[in-house]
Amino acid sequence: MTRALDDAAFAAGRGHLHAVQHHRALAATLAAAATQTEVEQAVDAATTCFDVEVAWHELLFLPIGAAVQAASALEAEPLPSRRAAVAAAVDVLATLLGVAPAEALAAPRVDAVVDGVYLRLGQQPELPAGALLAAYGEVGLRPVPALRAAAAGAITRDVLAAAAPDEVDARLAEALARPRFASSAALRAHLVALCAGAPAAPSAPAPLRLWGRPVALASLHAIDVPAWRPPPLAPPVQPG
Repeated sequence: MTRALDDAAFAAGRGHLHAVQHHRALAATLAAAATQTEVEQAVDAATTCFDVEVAWHELLFLPIGAAVQAASALEAEPLPSRRAAVAAAVDVLATLLGVAPAEALAAPRVDAVVDGVYLRLGQQPELPAGALLAAYGEVGLRPVPALRAAAAGAITRDVLAAAAPDEVDARLAEALARPRFASSAALRAHLVALCAGAPAAPSAPAPLRLWGRPVALASLHAIDVPAWRPPPLAPPVQPG
C-alpha cells in the first residue's frame, strides 16, 4: 500500500493523472483486503486494467506528441522538410482529435503533462541523474529528446550572443541547469507559434471511448479511471 501511494505522488509530480488515480485506488483496495488471496487478485485485476488505460492514454498523446516533436525539430533546424513535417503532424492532429495544437496542448490531462514532462524534463538540458527514467504507466514521453535538443540549442545561442567570452562557460552552465521557460503557459505559446501557418481544418472525428464511455477532449478531467473499470471476474468455484 505504501508503495502505491509513493507511486501516486511521483505520478502527480510528472502530470500523469491516470497513474495517480490508479495507484491511489490500488492503495485503497489493498488496505481493504482481508487475505493474501484478495491482495493478489486486486493487484492482478488493477494491473490488467491499468495496462489498457496506459495504452489508451498513449494513443491519445501520439498525435499531440508528434506535433510537439515536429515543432521542436523545426526550431532546432528550420529546414523546409521539417516545416512540412509540422504541417503533416498538425493535419493528423486535426484529423484524429479534431483540434488545433493550441486546443490540444491546453486540454485537461494534456496540460498536466506539458507542465510535468515537456517543461520540467524537456526544457532543462541539465537534470539530476535518473530524472529521465520512465516510470510504469507514464505516457507522452516521445517528444522529450527533441524538446531537449531544441532547448539546449536555443539556450546556447542566447548565451553566446549575450555573454562576454570569459563568461560564456559559467553563464552557459547556469542557463542549462534551469528551465528555458518560466511556465508551461509560455512553453505552450512557444510550441503553438512554431506550428503557426500549418494548414489544418479541425474535423469531427469519432468520439474517444474508454471502458465503453465516450470521452471528449475538453472533458478529460472528468475521467475516473478506477470507477469506470469493468467489475473483476469472480474467482472460480472449487468443486466439492
